[in-house]
Amino acid sequence: MSWVDFRALNLPAEPADYLLSKAKVALSPGIPFGAKVSAGFARLNFGTTRAILDRAITAMAAAMPA
Repeated sequence: MSWVDFRALNLPAEPADYLLSKAKVALSPGIPFGAKVSAGFARLNFGTTRAILDRAITAMAAAMPA
């Protein structure tokens, strides 16, 4: 698992919701893990094949706003 900080990207929605919508990649939202410290964060489970992880990261990068 990785705890990813998306705060600097100023996404228009919670990172997990945004990435599911735009990149079709499902992450766990940070808010349920403690609202004070986790808004703008998401959890990425990378317990999968390298090929799937590469596709997910590529899709996430392509979905980031300019």
